[in-house]
This record gives sequence, structure tokens and C-alpha cells, in this order.
Amino acid sequence: MRVLGLFLSFILLTNCATTTATQIVQATPSEQEWFVWRDRSMRPATPPPQQPVPVWAHRLIESQMAQRPSPEQIQRSHPAAAAEHDVPGAVILEGRVRDDGSLVWRVVSVSQSGWHFEDAAIRVGSLYRAPLNFPDGRSTAGASFVTVIGFTSPPPRPDIVE
Repeated sequence: MRVLGLFLSFILLTNCATTTATQIVQATPSEQEWFVWRDRSMRPATPPPQQPVPVWAHRLIESQMAQRPSPEQIQRSHPAAAAEHDVPGAVILEGRVRDDGSLVWRVVSVSQSGWHFEDAAIRVGSLYRAPLNFPDGRSTAGASFVTVIGFTSPPPRPDIVE
């Protein structure tokens, strides 16, 4: 019985390790997963290569961005069908900075698929601009930036009491 228990534990551990390895491979971005917003639609794009420095040294944070979308711009980008049904959504985007400060985007995660939140998030992402250089003078071209774009239901309408 003890041998059977050890054997089953071994099988379970092996399958867990295999599943984890498979998930990691599937999560690796391919070049076709990157997009820009152009001509009123999402277009495939090739990201600039990352710089050969440690990853942490070549990341931007929200406060470092030269231009960011306003809450009103995000609200206006809420997909129409989702807004009509009061469906909120959130999209995690990873961006990579181009030479001109614009970004190429990859959808990392979306909370509600089927409502076109991905397109809306890429559209909002097109409003970001990165500085051309880090404070120490290094170029930001190829730097990465991760953000969450949240689409909430429209504010509640006041009830009219008669």
C-alpha cells in the first residue's frame, strides 16, 4: 500500500511539473501577438528588440510616462455592447517602447472575453507616450511597460423621485 501511495504521488508530481512547464511555454509571447492602434483598428506589429540589460533596468512605470490616457478617454473607449449591458472589464497590457516614444502592445490577460475589451485596451494604449530617455540618459527604445486598463460600467444614473 505504501509503495502504491508513493507511486501515485510520483505520478501526480510528474504531471504537475509537466503541466507547469507547458503553461510556461504557452505564456511565452510570439511576435504575432503584438499590436498597435492605427486607422481605427488593431494592427499586428513587430515589437522593437529589448535592450541587452537586466530586465528590471529597462522597465518603465506609470509615473515615468510622458503622456497617459485620462479617465474620461478610458471611459469613452468602453466597448459599446459591454457598456449597454453594464459589463465591466479589465485588460493587462504589456507595451514595448518604439524609437519615437509610441508603444507596441501585447494583451497579457483579459477579464471578460467576447466583449472586445482587447481592442478597446489597445486603443487606450495608443494614448501612452514614453519619454525618449531614462533619467540617466539611456534610450527607452525597447523598454517594457505593463499596465492595467479598467473599463467600469457607466456611473449610475440618479433616480428621479416624483
